[in-house]
Amino acid sequence: MIRIMLVESDKLLCKEYALEIARDEEFALVAVTGRQSDAINILTEQEVDAVIVNLELEEGDGIHLIIEMKRKLKKHPEIIVTTNYGSEHFLHSINKLDIDLVYKKNNELFSPKKIIEIIKLTAPTTADGESEYHNGRKVIYTEQEETEIQYVLAWGELIKSGFEPDRKGTKYLARAIGILLAVPNGTSIQITNDVYPQVAQVYQTSVSGVEKSIRNVIERVWSRPDKGISYLKNPEWRGSIQNKPSNTEYIQCVVRRLRNVLH
Repeated sequence: MIRIMLVESDKLLCKEYALEIARDEEFALVAVTGRQSDAINILTEQEVDAVIVNLELEEGDGIHLIIEMKRKLKKHPEIIVTTNYGSEHFLHSINKLDIDLVYKKNNELFSPKKIIEIIKLTAPTTADGESEYHNGRKVIYTEQEETEIQYVLAWGELIKSGFEPDRKGTKYLARAIGILLAVPNGTSIQITNDVYPQVAQVYQTSVSGVEKSIRNVIERVWSRPDKGISYLKNPEWRGSIQNKPSNTEYIQCVVRRLRNVLH
């Protein structure tokens, strides 16, 4: 029996996975959650043979969950990652986590049935049919890889907060947040003098263009009638900010929130 845990926040996909697993007597769905904190708690309490992890979750994210699994679990299940992201640097970075498979959701062949078929072919077992766990290893990222991972995480948070994905200011903002998340907490780094020039270099634009585009997308989100959509409008973590924030205030708040959630 292959015991599967599903870490996915898309409710429809969860149902499709459950149906596929129920069709095969070799599988058992032992847990389903869309939250990083719940997932690690479950994994420390019961044995799982394979974990299907989507990188974009309703709380936390799949990357930090996998890192936490490698650190806390003595034996590691097979890990199958699904994601909507697919840049070369990003895929190279997460492969360093010793993941068994990364499957992009925008692949036309993607389906829960396909993922379950892959697990059936690849799940490690001993001669008597029991699960055979494999040990992980410490992961060391280059600065570029760490920044790329944090950019993807920041991008996901911004989209959930109501930012429009087709606006360049959203990309600039996610990149700025990613740069700050990639440096050790407490490092002296200035957003205007240090971060903006790095963002401008990545996108071959001017520092003033970066600042203006970020300000524009923040203003658009802040002026939306659905006031609860942005995390910044949650008084529990926005601190003393009451009115529309400056770029620096917004970036600092998002960085602080992500550090609290992900670490």
